[in-house]
Amino acid sequence: MHPTPRSRIRLLALTASAAALLGTYLTVTTSSASAADALISQGQSTTASSLQTPAYPASSATDGDATTRWSSAAGDPQWIQVDLGAPATVSSVALNWEAAYATAFTIQVSPDAAAWTTVSTVTNGTGGRQTLAVSGTGRYVRLNATARASAAWGISLFEFQVFGSGGAPPGTGPGWISVDPAQQAAAVAAFYARTPRTPPANAVRVPEFHASCFVSHHANDDPIVFPNLPGASHNHTFLGNTTTNAASTFDSLKAGATNCTPTGDHASYWIPTLYHHGVAVDPQNDTTIYYGSRLVDTSKVIPFPPGLRMIVGDAKLQTSPDDSHFYCAGPIGEIGRSADGKFPKCAAGDVLMRQLMFPDCWDGKHLDSPNHKDHMAWMDGTGKCPASHPWGTPSISMMLVYPLNTDTDGITLASGTYASMHGDFFNAWDENELARRVRDCIDQSVKCNANGDF
Repeated sequence: MHPTPRSRIRLLALTASAAALLGTYLTVTTSSASAADALISQGQSTTASSLQTPAYPASSATDGDATTRWSSAAGDPQWIQVDLGAPATVSSVALNWEAAYATAFTIQVSPDAAAWTTVSTVTNGTGGRQTLAVSGTGRYVRLNATARASAAWGISLFEFQVFGSGGAPPGTGPGWISVDPAQQAAAVAAFYARTPRTPPANAVRVPEFHASCFVSHHANDDPIVFPNLPGASHNHTFLGNTTTNAASTFDSLKAGATNCTPTGDHASYWIPTLYHHGVAVDPQNDTTIYYGSRLVDTSKVIPFPPGLRMIVGDAKLQTSPDDSHFYCAGPIGEIGRSADGKFPKCAAGDVLMRQLMFPDCWDGKHLDSPNHKDHMAWMDGTGKCPASHPWGTPSISMMLVYPLNTDTDGITLASGTYASMHGDFFNAWDENELARRVRDCIDQSVKCNANGDF
């Protein structure tokens, strides 16, 4: 089994014409909330300033499930915002707080997630369920909290509901990329029709296989966040597929070369470039990328659909809670962890490490989402996928090992502090090779090597 996880990004560019901008910029309206106004936030792309842990994602506040919640890190200010997919008229906002609530906050609306207008201000919040009448138009709605009820905790919402009219149906606005339902259903049926190989009696019962990939190149490209915009991103270190650039697609990656073992792994993996006193430092040797499962029933895991892409972490995050760290490792084990925006001090002979683990539940409908996260989810506390994301997929874990010891001063990431560490995955595996490994290894809870052998 690979090591226990130690860790649990979207700059929007305006490209519309002046006329289109005038049509979408926020205007405060005079209409009152109507009882007939619809819930327009449920299932929409939702982001937040921080997470207490990945078990409490922003999407839990807009999933329609009153038992799940978003929870922030402890600190002020904190915010959560929902993308309604298109301009909408907002008439009310309902908040269902967990015990960790905000005493002071504003509700804001925006056309572009950059220019915000406040439509409601609360200075004496008492938690519980609050319904606020508001009046405004915009595509984005944000709760911006400036004071918490308890200094020991962040803020936490079971539900963040926006009512009004307009917007776009969930999963249909800009940034959502859908799978072909018929093709996906056929692929799943063909997958379960595969007869898995019988593992030996002494097989290690861990649901896992892995790939070993090398650094390929560096570029200020990001085909997920900034597709077809070369040079628009901070610098990334690319592993695996050697052809990845801003214009990469599933087809181009599938046809491109790979430096991974096995050679059937044409996927692209990338991370922000790490610098030591301004000089780029790559992960040493080959990077092991584990494909496993943390679900109770691993037999329900299916392969990623061709072309699925996702991001873990947040390039904009510059501070983080204590569960998101680089750490030192060596002969005596872990000896230091990052804190307060600084990298740890490593002893001579030790290496600087970081593990990036991706979510392992898929909504079964989309290859991507506006924030590159909402189509994926983490398993719940019972080891099952949530109802909103019912399909278990392999859990990807990247083990990054940097050859830095003693002198760990002067380390930065292209995206900022250690807390901005993030990872991108663009699936371009050979479909048969991936399906074979998932069926033989993960579904049967058997540890396999890079070749998919027992």
